[in-house]
Amino acid sequence: KPIVGGFSTADVEKVVASETDLVVAAAIHETEVIPQLEALGLPVLGLAPKTLDEVLAAINLIGRCTGKQEATEELVAGISRRIEDVTDKTADLTPEERPRVFYLLWHDPLMTAGSATGIYELIVLAGGISIAEGLEEDYPTVGLETVISEDPEVIVAGTGHGEGANLPYQFVLNESRLSETQARLNSRVFEIDTDLVGR
Repeated sequence: KPIVGGFSTADVEKVVASETDLVVAAAIHETEVIPQLEALGLPVLGLAPKTLDEVLAAINLIGRCTGKQEATEELVAGISRRIEDVTDKTADLTPEERPRVFYLLWHDPLMTAGSATGIYELIVLAGGISIAEGLEEDYPTVGLETVISEDPEVIVAGTGHGEGANLPYQFVLNESRLSETQARLNSRVFEIDTDLVGR
């Protein structure tokens, strides 16, 4: 397929030139790109799922819009089974058995995933306790002192965010003030592609 822009930068002329039958757009395009495309007569499906249930519903909606409902139902069933495989193992963990997790979205300033995000939901379903519990903003900034005082047992750093490559992961590995956290002491620092969990 022709490239028509980046995640946040869609080139409307290239989209029109592609003679597409359907444009699937993210919420980031709600105010500018989607109205331009609709004004040009292109059918646009805007999606803004946050929770896993909303992601699965969005997949099924795309299937209905593209005439591929059977394929998307199979995909959703497969994803649901994978989720259940994990939650079956984590559902009965006691609070003491659940590790404290810090998800680092960005390092300058420190940004994490608040309790209304899909990332937070993934941490909980996987058996963790996010140290961002109670933070209602989607992607709040947090102080390094707060992270240190929470002493996370696991730190997950998002990578591939914009042009940031793996800078958040490198920050966690190299920030001397995090060296005494349980995550660093026990080599439980991990990186994950932001596209997999944040988009």
